[in-house]
Amino acid sequence: MRATRRHRVVTSRLLGSIGATVLMLGAAQAAAAKPTADQCSATATALRTILSQFRDIHRPLRWASSDDMGRMIVRQSLNEPPGPDNRPARWMAWPFSSSPTLIDPPDRKLLQRFANAGSDRALSCAGVRSIAARRGLRFEAEPRGRPNYRSLYRATSLSLSLATVSTDGMQAIVYSGSVSGPLAGGGQLWWLRRPAGHSWRVVGAVGLWVS
Repeated sequence: MRATRRHRVVTSRLLGSIGATVLMLGAAQAAAAKPTADQCSATATALRTILSQFRDIHRPLRWASSDDMGRMIVRQSLNEPPGPDNRPARWMAWPFSSSPTLIDPPDRKLLQRFANAGSDRALSCAGVRSIAARRGLRFEAEPRGRPNYRSLYRATSLSLSLATVSTDGMQAIVYSGSVSGPLAGGGQLWWLRRPAGHSWRVVGAVGLWVS
């Protein structure tokens, strides 16, 4: 009987210790997942630029489910050797013009950092949520059951990643995607720079996919 009681006490203490450890690890992960001020300000700048392209499109906008398509494409491009199916990306200076200006791409380390980043948390930034609300973006549940053209494409769906900032805090990469119809979608990477003492600004972009 005494051995049984002692076993219960030891088990109880062990479970309590494990539970405390799990809580501590969960809190640490939550703290680590919180976006930085640099990430939020860069993401907000990119979102303003992205939304400027929809200024003359008179249809509702909605947030799409977060996806990692941008990271997947960049990761594949970085890991595969150059070839017919993996040609160098053609980065263009922003703002775009009728005669696009090609520019050198961002540093490979920044692109690798973006490719290896975790899940998106763009809406964790208050500034991003504020811009989205003013523009009328909203969350909508995706249609269930058999897809219906009218319900699925009655609004343009936008996806946005949290900015990946370089180690020196001077550059950032943001992914965005939009889908307006079966053959009306695309995804881009946006390159932002921030000279010392200045604000973020978009300097270039590259298309990743189109439908």
